[in-house]
Amino acid sequence: MSKIFEIKSVSTETFYNIAERSFEASWKVMQDMASDNVSYLVYDADFMCVFIGNVIEHISKNFYIIIQCECLEGKLEEVNFEEVAERLVRHSWEYCK
Repeated sequence: MSKIFEIKSVSTETFYNIAERSFEASWKVMQDMASDNVSYLVYDADFMCVFIGNVIEHISKNFYIIIQCECLEGKLEEVNFEEVAERLVRHSWEYCK
């Protein structure tokens, strides 16, 4: 059964879009540094929890700088972090190859 997300907060959507790009960039760096395929890590819940947590923490610390540079709008207080984390988990499954 698939869950469809309807985001009602512009701040959450903005945060997620930035976090998704950060996730992809971090994953690519990790793949480039590894001598082997790292897609198996998606199945490691402990690893993914820390990985996604680090992405969210990085964006949280730099949110206002990023949105200012990209001419976006949003307020960190309005971000639904649980929703962002859940969507990043779902996004991570694209890396299971």
